[in-house]
Amino acid sequence: MKKRIMKMAAAAAFASAALSAGSINFDDQPTAPSGISSIALTNQYAAQGVLFNRISASQSFKSNVIPASSPNYASLFFGNSGPGDFIFVDPTNSSINAVATGVSFTLLGLNTANAAGSYSGATIEALDIFGNVISGDTQVIAPTSTTTSSQVLSFAGPVHEIRFTLNGGSGILPFDDLTFRTISVPTPEPGTFALIGAGVLVACFRRRR
Repeated sequence: MKKRIMKMAAAAAFASAALSAGSINFDDQPTAPSGISSIALTNQYAAQGVLFNRISASQSFKSNVIPASSPNYASLFFGNSGPGDFIFVDPTNSSINAVATGVSFTLLGLNTANAAGSYSGATIEALDIFGNVISGDTQVIAPTSTTTSSQVLSFAGPVHEIRFTLNGGSGILPFDDLTFRTISVPTPEPGTFALIGAGVLVACFRRRR
């Protein structure tokens, strides 16, 4: 009973405090000037409300992508042991989860005439703040080793996480120009706190009996 009440509380309506909106093109990362081919993305964009995991900013395969990296794009790379993702957080405190609306980015085209390479295929999912895949917000990228065109992928909100799962064992998935509309931090409305309190009282009463 207590768990059921808690689940009801978690699903209750939220009020959100709007914080920011923004865009990221990854060109500010020092891969080209320093001669480094790629750099792991983690908290470099925390002040904009975005954290990355298992994704790198790179120009390693700039002759492979359309348009060519100038200087950087972002990608999951060969041999990742798990899904890559980025999440939205409070720009003033990255330990606080947040959500964003209108998330989009460009999946760059692949030019196989210049170098060996392929899309290994990927599943790209948008998740809500509870870790659930948002219905209708999944994009499946088919594997290919032929030249492709760029495409803009868009996801509706409220999105907490965009998760990339490679469907094959090799290949790159270059993307750029991540944009998102308002980032907000969901906060339970007063009625939610009341519901949680009621659940605790009911649980205590049943335990006493």
